[in-house]
This record gives sequence, structure tokens and C-alpha cells, in this order.
Amino acid sequence: MTKQFLEIMVSICLLITCILTPLNLAFSETLEAIAWYMNLNYAIDCFFFIDIVVNFNSAYIDESYEVIDDRKKIAHSYLVSWFLVDFLSIVPFELIVTAADTYKNA
Repeated sequence: MTKQFLEIMVSICLLITCILTPLNLAFSETLEAIAWYMNLNYAIDCFFFIDIVVNFNSAYIDESYEVIDDRKKIAHSYLVSWFLVDFLSIVPFELIVTAADTYKNA
């Protein structure tokens, strides 16, 4: 799998997410009953997780047009830039809330 293919897949997943998020907000109870909808959400989260792993292992070009391939520098650059956004996008908040409610009511 090339990085270019992964970027295309992530872009497609972002487009799908942009369409499905408003639908989920409006019709969450109805959509949760549809098995393929939840599976699609988890598949998209898996693609985003793979993207995070790839970003931690991909060289980048800095401001002075040097290729940075040192893993510590790559990790630091990613952690201070897009990592938090990427990580929060894959956290399954609905599962956490459901588990918390189950634990609280038990």
C-alpha cells in the first residue's frame, strides 16, 4: 500500500464522514439499528488509525527543503502538529459513553 493510495482512501473516508455525521446527529437511533452503518464507521476509524501509524513513519520535507527521516524528529513534528486532531477523530466516544452508562447503572 503506497502513501498516495492511503491518502486517497483517507480523503474518501473524510468525504463519507462529512456526509454521515449530520445524518448521525439527526437520526442516530435509526442509524444505530443498521448494522452496515456501524461497521462502516469502524472501518473508517481503522483507515484513520492506519493513517496515524503511517504518519509516524513517513519522512517529511522541512522549511529548508531537507528530507527529515529521523524517527524522533518525525514523531515530534507529527505530535506537535496534527496528531491530536487525528487521534480525537478515531476515539469511539459512543462506545465510551455507553460503557460509562452501563458501569454507572450496574
